[in-house]
Amino acid sequence: MGAAFVLLICALLAVAGMLLLSAVVPEAGFSAAFRNGVAATDPVRTWAELAYFITGAALSAIALLALIFAKRQAEHSREQAGHAARQTAISARATENAAKAEQAQAYMQFFTSERPSIITAVKLAQTLERSWRALPDAQRAGTTLGQFIHQRMLQWESSADAPDRELYNEVIDALITLENLALLVRRGYLSMDDVYYFLEGPLDRLSDVLLHHVQARRARSPDGRECEHADWLLTRILTHVPHAPLLS
Repeated sequence: MGAAFVLLICALLAVAGMLLLSAVVPEAGFSAAFRNGVAATDPVRTWAELAYFITGAALSAIALLALIFAKRQAEHSREQAGHAARQTAISARATENAAKAEQAQAYMQFFTSERPSIITAVKLAQTLERSWRALPDAQRAGTTLGQFIHQRMLQWESSADAPDRELYNEVIDALITLENLALLVRRGYLSMDDVYYFLEGPLDRLSDVLLHHVQARRARSPDGRECEHADWLLTRILTHVPHAPLLS
């Protein structure tokens, strides 16, 4: 800004000098004698023409300097705009990374808080499986493990005994967790890969032992929507192939 102001002042002074010369010596200019290298007979005229020439050259130099300055100003403005754009992109990436980190932390907290109910249900299912395998061969042959667990669940559901109700509530907690997980996946907030890597083993086991009960509960509900998402998740986790490999 300071350099532009100086150039403007110099240009104004040069123009004022030319106007002053024109007023003092009306004939001042590039006479034929001066242009042809012939000395003028009037010294005042000679000096006036010389001053007029110098003033014109100065104006040309100032104009050239102004163009150079304007070019540099434009380049500087472009550099500043590019720097601002880069800073904006860096800030946007930082914001995006912070959001991803916050989302990942929320997912970790969610899995950490919900995993115990899944593990409890798996342990309970393992206990029921041992009870099923302890049945006489003839009785076990007509009942699958899933059917056996479903029957026990119905008994616990209708029982007034506190231990039975506690067992029933543990399984219900696991079903609620499965419903929440499946709903988050179906809404796009979680991927099947996330669920696969965090709960692959436990969910594989629950798919074997709880899927029959989940589907039976869904079938007996008036609108067929009870355990709908848990059914969807347990059915797909067994055949899911992860698309995003873990980083090494």
